[in-house]
Amino acid sequence: YHSDVVCDLDAAKLTFLGSAALLEQVDAVNLTGDQQQIMAGIADPVLRETVRDYMMNQQFRRDVFVKGPVPLTPRLAQEAWLNQRFALSTRRDDIELKVKGTLGEATLQEDVYSPLLEKLAEGPKTVRELVADPAIAGLGWARLQQAFVVLAGAGHLQPCLPAKDDGKRARSTKTFNQAVMQRARDNADLQFLASPVTGGGLTVPRFQQLFLLALSEGKKQPDESG
Repeated sequence: YHSDVVCDLDAAKLTFLGSAALLEQVDAVNLTGDQQQIMAGIADPVLRETVRDYMMNQQFRRDVFVKGPVPLTPRLAQEAWLNQRFALSTRRDDIELKVKGTLGEATLQEDVYSPLLEKLAEGPKTVRELVADPAIAGLGWARLQQAFVVLAGAGHLQPCLPAKDDGKRARSTKTFNQAVMQRARDNADLQFLASPVTGGGLTVPRFQQLFLLALSEGKKQPDESG
C-alpha cells in the first residue's frame, strides 16, 4: 500500500512528491463526482492517496519521492510556473481533444485546450508568454494548470529549456544528430536524436533518420539519394 511505502521511505528521510503518471492525478478523468467529494473531505495526504488507489483499483504506482523538499510559497510557485517554457511534442494537427482515464475516454473542453494548443503550435513559449494572450489568461490559473498537466500526461507537451543559448545548443546537437544519422546508413542501433529545445531525446526510427540525413545534405528527389 502507498501508506506502507511512505512509512518505509520516511526512515530514509524521503518525502512523497507526486506521481510520475500525471494523468492519474487528474480527478476529472479518474473519479466520479461522489468520489471527488469524498477525496475533498480527506486532509491527510497519505490517506488521500491510499483511498484514491481503492477508488481507481490501482494495481501499480509510479511515484516520485524526494529528499529534503523545500516547499514554495504560493507566489513563488506561480512565479516558477510563469517562467517555465513548454513545447509541443506532437504536431498540432495530430492532437485529438481526448484522453483516457479510469472512467474511460474523456473529451477535453475545446474552449480551454484549443487556444493553448494554437499558441504553442507557433513554437516553444513560457507560461508568462502564453497568458499574455487574453483568451488564455481568461481560462483562470486552476484550469490552465490542469490543462498543462493533462497535455503533458498525454504525451503532447514537454517542459523545455530557456530560450537563452538555443542557438548554441542547436549547433552542438546538430553535430551529434548528424553522426547518429550517418550511422543509420548501416544499421538501426540508434533510435533517438537530441533536441536542443527540450534537452532530451526524441524517438526517430532509422528510415526517418535517413530522410532527415538526405534533407540535411540538400537532396530533394529520390534519385539524389546515395
